[in-house]
Amino acid sequence: VIDINKVDMLQMTPSRMQLLLTGSSSLSCLKGLRTVMIGGEAVPESLVSELRKHTEAEIYNMYGPTETTVWSSVSLLDAKRPVDIGSAIANTRIYILDAHGRLKPVGVHGELCISGDGVARGYLGRRELTEQKFLPDPFFEGERMYRTGDLAKYLPDGRLQCLGRIDQQVKIRGYRIEPEEIEARILELENIKEAVVAVGENAGSGKYLCAYFVSDRKISSAELKQSLENKLPNYMIPSFFIQLDGLPLTPNGKVNRSALPKPTEGIKAEDGYEKPESEIERRLALIWENVLGIKGIGVNNDFFDVGGNSLLIIKLETELEKQGFFIDNASIFKYRTIRKMALFIQGDSVENASVQNAGSTAMPREEESDSEMHENTKIIKGIEPFNEIFYKNCFYNSAFPVAIHFGIGVMPFLANDILVYNYSHGKAKMKLSTDYIPREPITDIMERCGIRMDKCQYGGSITDNIEESIDRGKPVVLWVDCYYAPIRKDMYLKRHLEHTWLVYGYNKTKRIFNIIEHIHMENLNYEKQLISYDELTTSHNGFMENFFSGEDEELFPCCGFEFAQRDNTGHYTKDFKLNALNSRELVLHHLEGLKLFREDYRDTVLREETLKDSAEEFTQGINDIISSKRVERYKLVGMLGENSPVLDLIDAVIKSWTDIRRVVAKYMYSSVYRESAILSSIQKLEELCFLEEQYVNFLCGLDQKDSVLVKHH
Repeated sequence: VIDINKVDMLQMTPSRMQLLLTGSSSLSCLKGLRTVMIGGEAVPESLVSELRKHTEAEIYNMYGPTETTVWSSVSLLDAKRPVDIGSAIANTRIYILDAHGRLKPVGVHGELCISGDGVARGYLGRRELTEQKFLPDPFFEGERMYRTGDLAKYLPDGRLQCLGRIDQQVKIRGYRIEPEEIEARILELENIKEAVVAVGENAGSGKYLCAYFVSDRKISSAELKQSLENKLPNYMIPSFFIQLDGLPLTPNGKVNRSALPKPTEGIKAEDGYEKPESEIERRLALIWENVLGIKGIGVNNDFFDVGGNSLLIIKLETELEKQGFFIDNASIFKYRTIRKMALFIQGDSVENASVQNAGSTAMPREEESDSEMHENTKIIKGIEPFNEIFYKNCFYNSAFPVAIHFGIGVMPFLANDILVYNYSHGKAKMKLSTDYIPREPITDIMERCGIRMDKCQYGGSITDNIEESIDRGKPVVLWVDCYYAPIRKDMYLKRHLEHTWLVYGYNKTKRIFNIIEHIHMENLNYEKQLISYDELTTSHNGFMENFFSGEDEELFPCCGFEFAQRDNTGHYTKDFKLNALNSRELVLHHLEGLKLFREDYRDTVLREETLKDSAEEFTQGINDIISSKRVERYKLVGMLGENSPVLDLIDAVIKSWTDIRRVVAKYMYSSVYRESAILSSIQKLEELCFLEEQYVNFLCGLDQKDSVLVKHH
């Protein structure tokens, strides 16, 4: 038709244009075009790039809703700049406003509102909707303005950039997400022709993101996820990817989102899928399917790859416990497939599991032969990752393997702290957390234990200094910025975060360092990894530039650890008892925060509308508290032994918090308000306050004789 009628101006929606580009056997007809106008939907960069291959016509992006007589702004697209919607046409004004009708500054997004001669009078027979969308122009008296519901911002040169729909903004796990931003990143990937991201919801896992894409070749979900990890933060990576022959369209050529297939009906079988075989695998698969709200999970599917997240870990832990599987969330993080979890439950070697984990970036552990001294290679033998607990921050968890390697262990450090509650509350939110009160600085503990720290400065580059330190038998804890670390795909080029690595070896020929690190914020399982000299240097320099403000009196940006003459470390238990006794009033003072939380919790959960707003924050906060209480138990066992009466108290505290968390999390995931369960959780919190007081009094009596302690308990 274009050829026969010698058409030189063409207008269509982006979806129709995509069909033309992919469905026509010959595109030579496009060469005669002088003007192409595209509008009605967001215009992908990839579509414009593909169109330019077949025509030299000027390409215009036409923006505007029907309510303002179709077009309100026009942009002549330039290959040298991103797609935008240009500027307002004649007799039209475009404002970017906040929720109160105030103008937003240049570069700050808000709602795009249109005023001028093209604005309609309203919707026929729909007075309420008209009053909501058609308002008086706040800047021109007597004129009308239309609220488009589009999110946009003004660029410095006066052009407008549309960022998507305000009503398509979704909140998933506390994050506000723009699906169109994810679509744009997917379309940047090689071989992707079309893409759309939809938000779904099911009773199992709540809201989730699903990406639908069109490509000439078969592309696996794992491959797409791995590619997007370098472009998007983890919470914006879709849980599901579905490949289609083409996107469904409405009669007017726009994507028909209601016709997109639902991913919750089953996980699309891919290479490597393996169904559950043993009885325990089948039982676990049923539990996983119930928690995630999907069917057909294979034994090698990673929990996080099939819609799981850190909050659903809590639900999974609860459901496992109901079926007689007592696995804490730290172990769930570690054994994230059905097969690994089954082997863990059975007590078999998890290392022998054949696990397909295509998304993992963990580097292999070095072979035993690498532990020997070779030319240009040195590895300090005997240093292993420590995953018993995650304590306070990354520095401790990097230093603990060194302390264990030196024969000192972790107890002197744990015994230095007293755990207390902190509670902050106001009209907007309330947050209960735990904190540690140290008796003395960590550097003093290290010195007393015989560990010397130096600045690891030998006159060379950072890599030269680390090599020299390792040559002297001194492992290194190095501060880095995760933004520059490719090994941390959850942070790389997305978020600045100060962090530490334990460096214990190098290979100068291959220019790689041996480090101990975890690869994801939600997976705190430390493993042996390999990282290049260049990546280590860039990550450390990023820390120095973004976080280090001067010489720290205690901790250095690059710390070398050396074992010297050890002082008597056996008195750490005595120090802890003395610290507990001296801190009694302080701990009781902080315990008042728990009692305030108890009152606010009662007022909140007794009304469903307030519980709905607070359930997620409650669940996350309680989860952190349970983790810190488990650290406390680990410490008490190390100091007082498995038979200490105080363990009964700490176990009762952990169980009470777990029961409360279960009630809140169950409401959060089901939205079913069960008054009996809510009242039970209030009673549990009352009992918990009593248990905590008993626990404090018990700890503060640790300097007395054992018989007195048992009698007091």
